[in-house]
Amino acid sequence: MALALRRRSWRRHPCCRFWPHRLSRPEDYESWVVPVFPDDDYYIFLSQDLSFGTFGHPWEASLCAYGERLLEAVERATLAS
Repeated sequence: MALALRRRSWRRHPCCRFWPHRLSRPEDYESWVVPVFPDDDYYIFLSQDLSFGTFGHPWEASLCAYGERLLEAVERATLAS
């Protein structure tokens, strides 16, 4: 199933839709306009149905993830590394 995400950077970038599964090479990830981990702005990534996503807080240097599907993927990736 093709999954599109919506991305919002609080101040500088408009909301946009993109398909992360289409980024097949590691160098593609560097070309994202907004990184997942915050640097100087709030970063929000949401699934189309809002069932999972992330919220990055710049001053706390934190990343909050929610949704069973995303948390299971993060757990699998963490255990694999």
